[in-house]
Amino acid sequence: MHWVQTSIIYPAAGGFLEMTEDGVWNLNTFKFRTNGWVTDTSSEYEHMIGAKVHSVGYTSEFPPPTPETPVTTKFDLRFN
Repeated sequence: MHWVQTSIIYPAAGGFLEMTEDGVWNLNTFKFRTNGWVTDTSSEYEHMIGAKVHSVGYTSEFPPPTPETPVTTKFDLRFN
């Protein structure tokens, strides 16, 4: 499955980073990866606007076994 998303990260140190990413998700292995760019930030991260963003990770089973079971994810996020 392919998708395009906008994500906002709020670091513990404060501020925010907004990213636009294209992703691909393998529904058999639940692994995914994305590539994109930083599109907006708070003032302390302005130098990162335009930086490339890459993530690799996996989700829990999908669809979940029951409607009450959340879908969770773990991933690494890298900026270049």
